[in-house]
Amino acid sequence: MNKHSSILTDHIVGFGGFFFKSKDPKGLTKWYQELLGFTTQVPYTKDDTAVTFRWKSFDGTNQNTVWAPFKEGGDYFAPSQKEWMINLIVKDIEQLLTKLLAQGVQQIGKIEEESYGKFAWILDPEDNKIELWEPNREFFADKY
Repeated sequence: MNKHSSILTDHIVGFGGFFFKSKDPKGLTKWYQELLGFTTQVPYTKDDTAVTFRWKSFDGTNQNTVWAPFKEGGDYFAPSQKEWMINLIVKDIEQLLTKLLAQGVQQIGKIEEESYGKFAWILDPEDNKIELWEPNREFFADKY
């Protein structure tokens, strides 16, 4: 076991999402809906193009993994220049950030809180932006 494995076992719950830039997020989502059966199940914002896959973690907790195209030209992925970003479902986001910052990981911005959870962002060594998400279980309680 390496020195970082406690971060995985104590904080990382699962893969929360794959976000990518698209020329036409609505059109692309429609294509995935019509040809692959994707459906927007848990809207996070008005006119949301995200698709939520529901699943249960090993301990039986309801989880969500989000597939979401974002309009090209936005700054949500900044400062990364990449066309994509991953989201990790986490526990104890504040404690996780304390551990990561102590290891020299760069945090982008401050923790933000939405009705569906807390969010923080970090960069990996290749400047890939990673979104950390601690879901608000109450928000999702009636969506299963």
